[in-house]
Amino acid sequence: MSSSTISAATNSLPRRFSLRALRERVSSRSEEVLTNDGGSRSFRRRPRGTINNVAIASGWKPRPAPPGAREQGVMSNSDATANAPLHFHPLALISKMSVRIEGVVFTALHHGPGAPRSFTKWISRTKFTRFYAEARGNLVLLCDTKDGAVREIFSPVGCAVSSADTVVNRKGAVEHNVNISKNGYTLQLRFPSEIEAERWAEVLRTVSLTRQPRLRDFQVIAPIGEGASGKVFLVRDLKTNQKLALKCMRKGAAGKTAKKPCDFRHAVDERLAHEAMNGTNYIVGLVHAFQTRNMFYLATEFCEGGDVYTFVDKHGGGVSEELARIITAQVLLGLRSLHKKSVVFRDLKPENVLLDSKGRVRLADFGLCKFLDPTVPLTRTVCGTFSYAAAEILAETGYGFSCDMWALGTFLYHIMIGRPPRVAASLQEARNQVFASKEPIIWYNDIMSEQAISLVTALIETNPERRLGCGPGGITEVCTHPFFKGIEWESLANGETPMDVQNDLPAEELGDLRNFDQDEWRTIRMDPDQDDPAFTESSLWPPLNLATQPIPADFLVAYSYSNEMLGTVQQNAGFNTSSNTTATRMVSDTLSKSARLMI
Repeated sequence: MSSSTISAATNSLPRRFSLRALRERVSSRSEEVLTNDGGSRSFRRRPRGTINNVAIASGWKPRPAPPGAREQGVMSNSDATANAPLHFHPLALISKMSVRIEGVVFTALHHGPGAPRSFTKWISRTKFTRFYAEARGNLVLLCDTKDGAVREIFSPVGCAVSSADTVVNRKGAVEHNVNISKNGYTLQLRFPSEIEAERWAEVLRTVSLTRQPRLRDFQVIAPIGEGASGKVFLVRDLKTNQKLALKCMRKGAAGKTAKKPCDFRHAVDERLAHEAMNGTNYIVGLVHAFQTRNMFYLATEFCEGGDVYTFVDKHGGGVSEELARIITAQVLLGLRSLHKKSVVFRDLKPENVLLDSKGRVRLADFGLCKFLDPTVPLTRTVCGTFSYAAAEILAETGYGFSCDMWALGTFLYHIMIGRPPRVAASLQEARNQVFASKEPIIWYNDIMSEQAISLVTALIETNPERRLGCGPGGITEVCTHPFFKGIEWESLANGETPMDVQNDLPAEELGDLRNFDQDEWRTIRMDPDQDDPAFTESSLWPPLNLATQPIPADFLVAYSYSNEMLGTVQQNAGFNTSSNTTATRMVSDTLSKSARLMI
């Protein structure tokens, strides 16, 4: 044991802090973004001509960053310009989504008896126009060329999509068509080959069957949490009767009354991280995502076990080393899954680690997560929770996955002792604790074993190059530490969790809220809001010409998501094409024949 070890018997501090008492000293639930003055920071990026290689059509360019802004950095409130926008570009999210299918396509839009009489000239065209098409998320982008500007965009959600149809036209040429119809408009897509047409038809039909979640689909049961950027409610999905956790975040442009408006950049990364990690053990599952004019909504699986913060509090301010070992091992596997997807968590703490009804861990709240670019593996944003901020975050020297390893060591100490090893209520205090404090960390030898102390010490090493888990072996270095001796990693990775945690949870008969402090959240109310068709995928039909038809500045295109199709909730991320019904194909084929007659 190091010379800095101090026995609890010789220290005036209590061995374990009650988390409720500690909350009066440090409100860790509101420590979401760090600044020099304790306030929120404004995020800026330098001007670019493209967004993740998706060029924008004429009239659609990202707003330039204010002079002097640092890329991937932060500015204090005193440096922020008064006219700096809080919103982001409407295509910022879809530009980061992976391409489901792409290729050359010729399009023609036709209007039938059901279409509105007033339509622009570009809608009534009968000649085919050549585009390079990309299907991303629930939308299709029509570009000039493969690397060209996005000219038009549309969503097939809720449309009738025909099967691939091969016909011979009047001139004797063979055509391979797929028709998409809705609200009296039919978009005819012509492909170079039958194989291409069939592949596109399958993808488009799958997307068309995706549910469009709405605010009116959910009934609020009770508030269960609140953070700096949003509130969380237990809700019932009226279409499936499933109980979910609904996170409500006010958009930046309309968030003047919120504690901290949801920055579009954070909304983009949180939404992407949830979808990328869906179906992964130890990560909370995303069920629905949608937006209104003023709010973002994320509906995730409801974890009846509550958060580890409350779990530890109910255990007298600290859990046994055996429980801590099981919980931390699952958190470690969750972090490993995130890192494999190039996601750095940046806000690991007991409040963001949930327990399901069986006591299994779920990492939650990706509001501060970030996708790291392999070519630029470091970021410099100062964010997180004061008492959990890694040395390299506080020093602003650049960091990557290393900050999560620091937070893991702080987390382990916290759940065993009842408080972090270094408690800070401000950014400056956090820096003083890490770099200037002459007081060593207090180790409680009668609570923490030598292996536990060794692990925490190795994880909160101030030099990330010497920190455990940051070397060539990565997280495997942590897994092989003696503290985890006896853990069956393969079984744990497959979701087979020991019963230790579940045995310590209250019985299910006590109700859904048995593991939540209802007194703590009883004053929380849902912000008044209503569905707005202009902020759904329905507004992206018929195809929008980006040069002539503006998208609302606060409409984050492609934010909507659902893992439910035709009333069936899928267990894995992505889409299940086997759920297409014969009736749907018959209706689509009938529309396809009608479209050919119109042509």
